Amino acid sequence: MHLLKTLFHKRKSLIITAVLLNILSVLWTLLWNIQLRNIIDSVSKGQVIPGNMVVKALILTAVISISSLLAESVSGCSCELMTHDLRMGFAGRLAEMNLQELEQVNAGEQVAGFQNEIGDVSDYMTENMVKLAGDAVRFAGTLILLLSVSPLLTAGAYLPVAGIVAYVIYSSKIIGRLTQQEQEAGKKMDGYVDIVLTLFPIIRIYDAARLLQDKFREENRIWRQAAEKREKTAAELMSLSALLSSIPVLLLLLLGGYLTQKQMITTGTLYLFLNLSGNVTGIMMNMPGHIAAFRKFEAHMDRLEPHISTDAELFKNP
Repeated sequence: MHLLKTLFHKRKSLIITAVLLNILSVLWTLLWNIQLRNIIDSVSKGQVIPGNMVVKALILTAVISISSLLAESVSGCSCELMTHDLRMGFAGRLAEMNLQELEQVNAGEQVAGFQNEIGDVSDYMTENMVKLAGDAVRFAGTLILLLSVSPLLTAGAYLPVAGIVAYVIYSSKIIGRLTQQEQEAGKKMDGYVDIVLTLFPIIRIYDAARLLQDKFREENRIWRQAAEKREKTAAELMSLSALLSSIPVLLLLLLGGYLTQKQMITTGTLYLFLNLSGNVTGIMMNMPGHIAAFRKFEAHMDRLEPHISTDAELFKNP
């Protein structure tokens, strides 16, 4: 993943800013939940809610909205700039070639690389990479907060997460293997399209369009079957992952309800755990899909790397 490291290094200031903004957004959200716990505890005790507590809650709501907007904006800008760097590196690689090298350029492969790979890489960076980074920060921050509030309830409710992690590792390997098969089938289909483009005059002369059309349909069928198999398997595995992720919530209700009755924790604390449970289990539920998307992204980056110039001036300059 040398190419990805190069992209990160060039835009490191924006990426670091995006990460810091995501961390701040998570911290403000956790503070809001703590404030909400205090309000619930006050109501459950029949106390009057102080005005400054309500003002703090309103201020935190506004700050959360602003910080989330800033984090998403900076993250989106970083991804768009890295996509721009890829396009400029692609153009720079072509500009570096001499006439003999240009004559040997595989036109179909170049077009496919530019339209498909770069487009898919851009989609992944915009939709998945930023979301995964935010989920990781949210997971770590939430787990630390819950451990500080009630170690007993946290340990009792989230010990099964170890089993979910084992299942996620197992399912991700299956999805990764199917993703690789889909990539290989797509690569063969792209290569066949290049053959058609290269031999188009000969195809016209010998009227071989029907023969090539049947061959193309066969390659397309193989690729489509591989894609459908990956999507079906991923849906089945992620459905079971979603079911397993409900176990910590059930344990929270059972153990949390018991601890609340015994007055070992407050009602507000139980609400805090239930409200933040998605931050812990959500990343586990979505992890197979995240891993499959990353494997596909990694394959695209490996295929793009030989066609991207990291020495071109267009790539080096901001």
